[in-house]
Amino acid sequence: MSAPAEAEAIDRIGSGTRVRTPRAHQAALLDQAVSAVRSHLDPTVALLRCPRGSGFWLVLESLAFALLLLHRARSAGADDGDVGLAGRIVDAVLQAQNRKLLSPDHGTFPVLWTPERRQRSVPDPDSREILGTLLAVLIEDHLDAMGPARTAQLREAVRRTVRPAQTPAGDGTAMRMLSAWLDLHYGDRFRGERMVTEISSMEPATLTEGRVGNPRAYALELWAISLWQRSPRLSAQADALVGDVLGEAVRDVHPQMPELFGAATTCAAAREDQFPWLGAWLTWHALGPVPMLPKSLGDPLLATLYALPAAAGLQVPVATTARRPAGSELALTHRLGSHELSGWCEQSLLIEARESPVTRLAHTPVVGARWQTSAGHNAWLRCLTSDAQRARCRKRFVHLDRPGRVTVEVFNLGPSGARMIEHGWWLSGLHFATDGLQLVQAERTERCLSLTLRPSGTDPLLMFSPLP
Repeated sequence: MSAPAEAEAIDRIGSGTRVRTPRAHQAALLDQAVSAVRSHLDPTVALLRCPRGSGFWLVLESLAFALLLLHRARSAGADDGDVGLAGRIVDAVLQAQNRKLLSPDHGTFPVLWTPERRQRSVPDPDSREILGTLLAVLIEDHLDAMGPARTAQLREAVRRTVRPAQTPAGDGTAMRMLSAWLDLHYGDRFRGERMVTEISSMEPATLTEGRVGNPRAYALELWAISLWQRSPRLSAQADALVGDVLGEAVRDVHPQMPELFGAATTCAAAREDQFPWLGAWLTWHALGPVPMLPKSLGDPLLATLYALPAAAGLQVPVATTARRPAGSELALTHRLGSHELSGWCEQSLLIEARESPVTRLAHTPVVGARWQTSAGHNAWLRCLTSDAQRARCRKRFVHLDRPGRVTVEVFNLGPSGARMIEHGWWLSGLHFATDGLQLVQAERTERCLSLTLRPSGTDPLLMFSPLP
């Protein structure tokens, strides 16, 4: 591609480079993230080693690490070999892409990659959109560092990530936004315009329902918004969304614990490794008091997630920067379609309850709570009911409406464990009590404490009180 044609293409997919001089704390985050991740790099294949599988390497995290290296080198005005290393990582990531035209996974990337044909790579259902847009940002923001030959390979790789006509877009608003952006700039423009229209016409409550309680969904929607902000065609819609998404995230994150309101009752299983997806954005923009520095992560490879907000260059409305004081108390609510979440947040406790008039969803908790134990780590509780799925939180009290059999499961109590008292339990750092419920069975395993209860009154009640 000639230089004028290349410039025209870049102008078509965005409004120019997003690499800006980072603020002081952002530069420190970049340095810490690169330092934390570099020791996991396997120089023989130029990919990050998978800590849980011998002979496998991580693809998404490796590409994110390359972006971190390029962003730091560009913003700091220094190289120190970072650009060359990033180029080798990008080459290795491109090698992992499925290029078989007749394969249903054509254009996708694996979660884990191995050069050994006898070992099967682990496919990634989101690889089309996430890695496709990350590769596109390499073209837009780091054209000089990539060089003409590698840029041509990148452009072809991004085109492969565009879903075929018979393949539906990924689940969730963020994945559809990413699909629409890729289609508009690399694939079927008509299909992209149709998806943009559909997303723009969605009700605010529907958009909220798709991300509440899911830190990864918040992070990917912010990433999608940043891509839309690059495009003159989509920037107005993106600007209208960014304040709502960031403001909602800042409000719903506990000010002292990395917990997100809605996570215990909207997700079937707790995922402790999900919060860093959102925490990276909040820390990068200094929008919340919850720290997410690489040195504090259980898995240093999660520091690669800083590549998303660093490369995004997101335009943050001033109104979203207001923080909630760490010691404040707050009642929380979300109306999501046919059901409503209500909750209570205070210094070391987060409670939430679900009220739904529709048929009960299998394996979905009706009540959830998280708190800090006396040892300083986080424990969590979830409550499932056999009949009606209706519960409402009023401060530290949760009212159940004709619940039938009630199952309460408590996790991560630590060595101090649990002790039964009259009308309730001492749970490491929390007094949990009930009213109108009778204990039928209690079982303690290595995984959790499980309580089975049945109603003994007309207004069953759960009560939570943090212990000093």
